Amino acid sequence: MKNNREIVLTAVKSNGYALRSASDELQADKEVVLAVVKYNGYHLRYASTKLKADKEVVLTAVRSNGMALCHASEELKADKQVALTAVTSNGKAFADVDSKLSSDKDILLAAEKSIGYALLRHVDMVVEVVKADSSQLTNARSHIRGDYSSVKQILRANGYCFQYLSQQFKQKEELLHIAVESNPMVLELLPEEMQENKIVLQAAKQFYGAR
Repeated sequence: MKNNREIVLTAVKSNGYALRSASDELQADKEVVLAVVKYNGYHLRYASTKLKADKEVVLTAVRSNGMALCHASEELKADKQVALTAVTSNGKAFADVDSKLSSDKDILLAAEKSIGYALLRHVDMVVEVVKADSSQLTNARSHIRGDYSSVKQILRANGYCFQYLSQQFKQKEELLHIAVESNPMVLELLPEEMQENKIVLQAAKQFYGAR
């Protein structure tokens, strides 16, 4: 039965798992695989290697279930149309997007919109989100908020994020300098004990002296 095309094609339309038991020939049959992934994209995992690299098949799969991207070929994981379709369907698919696209603004925003602020786990995604709302830094994953290099990127995007840093990072003059350079208005948010910092005083002189 697993070699009978008509039986398998009928079976997969009602139960995608039937593709798992199909012959290698039918797992490489585009019409059969399309019939499966149209309704449950994650069954792309049972398709042949060739069809996992077929853009039409993969697009159909990720449109149905963005997480199917993990079963796509490496080439298609680096295809913007495929990646964007996947993260729009399920933002968690961002984890499988090729690194070449991990900083793409369209993909980042689509993923953020899909999964919400609570799952901000990638620094490039956090950078895009805090540009509009600095308080969203508090929703970033701890490994990002605790990474010095990542925090520098975030502060360059929006200096106001300085107020949401850990006490340890607030003591770092380099981070304070980056924050003030990014947004001089940060000066008005600093606690009293930081007002005498030389970087703050210099920045205040430049900022308020120019007003």
